[in-house]
Amino acid sequence: MSQLRVLALPAVALAVVMIAASCAGDSSEDAPPANPLVGEWVRFNPPPSTADTLKLRADGSASGDGDGLESGMGRVARWKIGIEVMPDGFCWAETSQWQCQAYLIRGDTLSLANERASRYVRVKKQK
Repeated sequence: MSQLRVLALPAVALAVVMIAASCAGDSSEDAPPANPLVGEWVRFNPPPSTADTLKLRADGSASGDGDGLESGMGRVARWKIGIEVMPDGFCWAETSQWQCQAYLIRGDTLSLANERASRYVRVKKQK
């Protein structure tokens, strides 16, 4: 019985090391961003008159047309999740005035709770 334990222990240790190594993986480009809003989005509802894209970067910077976010909104320069009056809202700003809306992400669709019920779809990276 003690010989069986001696043989089983290295096998178990090897299995644990192999599982840990396979779980560690590498931080590949396909890994999802820490924040699901990070990425490039294209508005599809309501239909834009031109290609209406919104790029949200992990550092809080942004670029794109804000018309899909709020009527008359200019360019988007910054974004974040939440401010004091709306802690869980999607917030953006062109300058110093933050605007926020409730949002929902389902798969690759971002829906905003604004007067237009704007919806965006995530732009997939070409491989």
